[in-house]
Amino acid sequence: MLWRTWIVLGLFSFAVGCEQTSSTAPSKKELPSSDAKQKSGPSRDDRPQETLTEDLEDRSLTTDQYVKLGFPKCDRPWSSADMSRAAKVLTEIAKRDPRELPRYESAKSGEVFARITSDENLDSIRKKSWPISVRTGFALQYLHAATSIGKLYGAAAIEQKAASDETTEILGLTLRIAVVLKDLSDEVLPTLDQNDPTYAVRVKGLKQMTAGLGPVLQGLMTQALTTKKLKPETRIRMLEYLDKTLPTLVKVLPTKAREDVRAKLKTLSERPEFAEHQQDFRPLLEKISQSLEEPTPNESDR
Repeated sequence: MLWRTWIVLGLFSFAVGCEQTSSTAPSKKELPSSDAKQKSGPSRDDRPQETLTEDLEDRSLTTDQYVKLGFPKCDRPWSSADMSRAAKVLTEIAKRDPRELPRYESAKSGEVFARITSDENLDSIRKKSWPISVRTGFALQYLHAATSIGKLYGAAAIEQKAASDETTEILGLTLRIAVVLKDLSDEVLPTLDQNDPTYAVRVKGLKQMTAGLGPVLQGLMTQALTTKKLKPETRIRMLEYLDKTLPTLVKVLPTKAREDVRAKLKTLSERPEFAEHQQDFRPLLEKISQSLEEPTPNESDR
């Protein structure tokens, strides 16, 4: 159950790093001291982990049943408030029976699960016509809700009550949120006045958005991609999510973390069980290599 534990820890640690900041300047006492040691995640190796239980009985509810319990309707994109509302309802459902959580492509709850993990929900956060401060607040609220939902599924998976399809989609959602936060950070940084006495504090606050992201990315790749007997279609979806997000996310990592992520991906691509997916790994490695060659602003400050 090591990979499932990592999912819970990874989602939580990334959320903590992001939620400690916003586009407004945090006070110095709210920021960790520069000499504070960063907590490292659990040590892992690249050996395949335990076989997953994929053939689970579908005990999820119908769309109407979720709505009656307080779920937002699924026929429209969700706001951050909708996502928070859904997280609260799912928390109560999980307390009763985690097997009643929505399932990926379920005949009963597939529509609900698809809405939870939909990239369309993030469009309002990407809407540049809205103030950056408002959108950043929405993004952090959305991340908090998504992390809560991710922990529910991670805990259910530990109990063999959720499958890798659900956790893979949640991880894909987390990576997409990370990209949105990175883009918001890129928008905020040029608007800051370098002569403002709080400039250094604001920049440090923005960088907290990606604090610890390197180890999380490595953990996601190692544990999600090397699990034994992961369904081919599930593994391919995970590769697709990495392909769409990693080339962007590696740019915000410190130099060593960027190189470590690239090395980890290369190591995984050379494993025997990935022989049939070499055509999927090769373009991803090329994209990441190109990203690593691009200059990173303020590299000395990272």
